Amino acid sequence: MGWRRPRYPTMEDVARRAGVSKMTVSRVIRGIPFVSAETRERVLRAIEELEYYPNSTARALANDVTTNVALLVGHPPRFDDFFNYVAKGAELELARRGYSLILAMQQLEEGDLPMVVRQRKVDGLLLGGPEIRQSLIESLLANALPCVLLANRVSHPPVPSVCADDFGGSLAAVQHLISLGHERIAFVGTRRTFYHVRERFRGYVTALESAGLRVRPERCIEVAYSQEEGRRASLELLGQSDRPSAVFYSGDLLALGGMEAARELGMSVPGDVAMVGFDDIRSAALLDPPLTTVRVDKEEMGRVAVELLFETISRPDAEPRQVTIPTELIIRKSCGAAVASQ
Repeated sequence: MGWRRPRYPTMEDVARRAGVSKMTVSRVIRGIPFVSAETRERVLRAIEELEYYPNSTARALANDVTTNVALLVGHPPRFDDFFNYVAKGAELELARRGYSLILAMQQLEEGDLPMVVRQRKVDGLLLGGPEIRQSLIESLLANALPCVLLANRVSHPPVPSVCADDFGGSLAAVQHLISLGHERIAFVGTRRTFYHVRERFRGYVTALESAGLRVRPERCIEVAYSQEEGRRASLELLGQSDRPSAVFYSGDLLALGGMEAARELGMSVPGDVAMVGFDDIRSAALLDPPLTTVRVDKEEMGRVAVELLFETISRPDAEPRQVTIPTELIIRKSCGAAVASQ
């Protein structure tokens, strides 16, 4: 018996399984509103059960769309553990809608547009990280290309965004250190002109002031985001005569550098100094000691960003939504230090 081409499920099959019309299935796939939540869930369940994948090539030809979305991360380009998971969440949600994700890692000069935009290869962009320039956002909007900010938020121009609860997460982390008896708590973070760092610093300040503790400028150090910069800042802090008994880092990579600095100085974590990070990157739980940190649901950020992008595509005149993803304090061994001797 000769080879026979396998029969793949069609949109008609999905419509039949869900008990709806083909038009309704099409609306759900394209993210068009005016479909009830119950109907949308029924269609999505049918798509999953049948393992139906929309024919993106046919859709592109019929609707003058590319069925591609680009994720542009940082300037200069930065693709780390954080955005690896964001990309995964975005890619899964895009695949469910019959779209593909393109990673745009091109370094841009002022006024430049990404190559995928100039060549009209995408229907929208996810702009990841605080390094995205305002001029780029304005250029994209001027070219009528929908975009969504990830881990960043701007007041102008109005653009949808999805961020972690940076303020609430850092507030909980520093309050936890205070509950352990720490009063001399330092802050190491990147530029406070960045939205997420500004919010994390605000949480740090609020926690200290609410406990009647003074914010000491010499204990607040601003650095570039790298393990080496975290190490350098921590060596400076831990070398002070009135050194901090705990350090809160605005990102886990900085905390990795902090642990390295403590080892260089012959200090133990948490015995001599407690350390807490933010983001819960993959290596945080594997450190010695495991790092207490604030967990961000990075895949959910990617999924929600895609949802916002399709809202913008289908309703370009709607008010841009700003979504905040809840965070969770993950308590591990690095924060268990007793307060250093006075």
